[in-house]
Amino acid sequence: MHGIPDQSFFTENLYNIPIKQPARRTDFQLNMYGIIPALTQPFGWTEGVNRLYLTATNDFVYKNPMRNVIFLDNHDMSRFYSVVGEDTDKLKRGSPGYSPSGVIPEMYYGTEC
Repeated sequence: MHGIPDQSFFTENLYNIPIKQPARRTDFQLNMYGIIPALTQPFGWTEGVNRLYLTATNDFVYKNPMRNVIFLDNHDMSRFYSVVGEDTDKLKRGSPGYSPSGVIPEMYYGTEC
């Protein structure tokens, strides 16, 4: 599922429909379509850091976006450190713990900064 509006059907949202999975909310969208492009693509109208902005502005569909859990990698993905070209500064900038977004950071074993 691509896009926050599609993903938000699986959590508490502001739509007038029952939620499909009221468990914790993992924000794949912000990581895959926001943080990674912001650190790996050149600046442009629809690329780079603007992808982060465009993705983050869709959090209005969540009932409480501050309760989302965000991560950089997991067992199904390449390690974030490799994705950003083994650049320690990009690893630190992308880490949810350093983020002012207020979401709950989740660190996968071995990703500690």
